[in-house]
Amino acid sequence: MRHEDETERTIDRSQFEARRQESRRLRLVVIGDDVVSTHPLPPQGALTIGRDDACDVFVDHALISREHARVTVDDDGVRVEDLGSRNGTRFEGRALAPGQPVRIEPGQLFEVGETACLIQASHAPPKARRLATHGYFEARLEELCTRAAAAKDTFTVLRVHLGDDVDAATALAELGDADLVGSYATGELEAIVRDAKTLVAIERRLAGHAGTRCGAATFPADGRSVDELLETACRRVLGPRTEAPADRIVADPRMIDLYRVVERVARGTISVLLLGETGVGKEVVAEAIHRASPRRHRPFLRLNCAALSDTLLESELFGHERGAFTGATEQRAGLLESAQGGTVMLDELGEMPLSTQAKLLRVLEQRQVMRVGGRAPIAIDVRFVSATNRDLEAEVLKGTFRQDVYFRLNGAALAVPPLRERPLEIEALAERFVAQASADLDIEPPLELSEGATELLTSYAWPGNVRELKNAIERAALLTTGDRIEPEHLPMEKMSLPLVGEATSEDQAERQRILDALEKTAGNQTRAAALLGIGRRTLTTKLTKYGIRRPRKR
Repeated sequence: MRHEDETERTIDRSQFEARRQESRRLRLVVIGDDVVSTHPLPPQGALTIGRDDACDVFVDHALISREHARVTVDDDGVRVEDLGSRNGTRFEGRALAPGQPVRIEPGQLFEVGETACLIQASHAPPKARRLATHGYFEARLEELCTRAAAAKDTFTVLRVHLGDDVDAATALAELGDADLVGSYATGELEAIVRDAKTLVAIERRLAGHAGTRCGAATFPADGRSVDELLETACRRVLGPRTEAPADRIVADPRMIDLYRVVERVARGTISVLLLGETGVGKEVVAEAIHRASPRRHRPFLRLNCAALSDTLLESELFGHERGAFTGATEQRAGLLESAQGGTVMLDELGEMPLSTQAKLLRVLEQRQVMRVGGRAPIAIDVRFVSATNRDLEAEVLKGTFRQDVYFRLNGAALAVPPLRERPLEIEALAERFVAQASADLDIEPPLELSEGATELLTSYAWPGNVRELKNAIERAALLTTGDRIEPEHLPMEKMSLPLVGEATSEDQAERQRILDALEKTAGNQTRAAALLGIGRRTLTTKLTKYGIRRPRKR
């Protein structure tokens, strides 16, 4: 009898220990320069850490080897092993010998390269991931755009429409590998994903839920700004969109004058250079030039110079012969050749590589193209309309843009004013976008703008211009549950601020101080904030408030 009691107590203790071990979940926390990620450790098994997509824990850092280290969990606990990395794995201040595992306890740190890692034990189920607000998501996305542009990096913005049977908790679990998840609207999520492997895995998991749709926009191929990326992702998640009415909204005197010039310039063959901030509608003006020209019945083709690498851009422009390079399995006519008799828009012209500019110069001078790998030139007849938000004259002085190419594409330069300088068009554009969003979302009868929402829209500086306005209206249409868009459906935290021209004298003085600080620090926002005696986030808010474009570091 006593033996049976001892046996029963032994079983109870083993079951208790099993339950205790199960509740004591282990996880690996990776602490990088600008991201913290958490990875659950298996009860038995190993995780590899490295810069290769095939690794279980992907760490994108220059000092991380492709396969850097391994974390193993077995009956003896947790061990860390260096896999022969270039920059080493360190534990308790000493470098680990490759291939010799070292035991590590929960709460202890080790380093792979310069990235810190922590084994952490959780005695309770992990808390559900929290959704970021749309405002916070936009701020993080803008910071990421700036860093990615400087580092020539890439990432993806994902917009998710949840099916009727999918709740937010389920969707958050499926998006667990994303760097950041935000709430775009009711039943609509947004996420930032750093690597393609993770993106494919997330899209595959979400595809298993009926009615759930995803739209992805990748930096820089689909856009280089917050508004461009969100617009592209939203368009792709909604599917084919209702076309806006053909008539243009031209109400401001400056835009009326611009389109008068457009009508005159369109009749000839002179190259046109469109200048203006991101999102002002340069592509709309380019299309207007084409439609008003004798070439209106021929192709209008747009090429984003920022979206392609040097090699691909040359292949897209000039075409290639079979076998000209790896992957060229067949002959292909280039964009310039296929647009015969029409108009070619070179968007983001300032991003074109110097090597491609040199080849484009020959096309501009001789009106002939030479395919990559080809031997005989091919005559072309196209008109060039280029667009950029950069100061190309300054780029010429810096040596990043060829002067001869600039002169040949700058036959006639037209500046498209920012939306804050044409306030008479804001309400009409907003109503156009409300009608379009209502049609895209199958809202009947169409939504209307309330008086308060209209007043808020017309009093905002719109640093992101027409594209930002369009994105704000589309999101408001998703948020509203009634038949009208009210102020609370708009991003009031940044829109309840006056136009720059209507600011008080104190606001104008502060705006000038910010501009002076940015000029003194060559566009470095961190140093400018320190010079002004404010935090960087406060400076970012004030840039939006006063309609100051985020400067590039010089």
